[in-house]
Amino acid sequence: MKWILKGDFDGLFALGLNIFINFLLIINLSLFVMGFSIEMVAARILPAMAVGILVGNVFYAWQAKRLGERLGQPVTALPYGINLLPIFFFTFYVMLPAQQIALANGLSKEAADIVAWKAGVIACLGSGLIEVFGSFFVDNLRKVAPRAALLSAL
Repeated sequence: MKWILKGDFDGLFALGLNIFINFLLIINLSLFVMGFSIEMVAARILPAMAVGILVGNVFYAWQAKRLGERLGQPVTALPYGINLLPIFFFTFYVMLPAQQIALANGLSKEAADIVAWKAGVIACLGSGLIEVFGSFFVDNLRKVAPRAALLSAL
């Protein structure tokens, strides 16, 4: 079975462009809304995002290859990346309030930035745990929810 099929390069380009735009958005929100230092963005946020996206896409490709071998036909891997809506949600409803509360409680700007970053990391972890927990109920959810609702950003 082939590893690369027609259309894979189109998909790779689209995913790469989406990831690039999301990286630019996160960099700008981090620097100009949150006021994070360039060092914090370059040393903490960007490397973690890059590793997460790389590991996630490799894992999904591996899963698709195994499924394709089991089915005896090509299977497309689900693209893995950062969703646009959670970027805004985590920035404006998790990290910015955490930063402002820390500043109001007398923490320095640098310490408040760390609090905001940790709040964002915990929110991402919590979101992932909700997805993992929900995966045990996906069959029941598919029976009652319309397919279009399952494909939308929740």
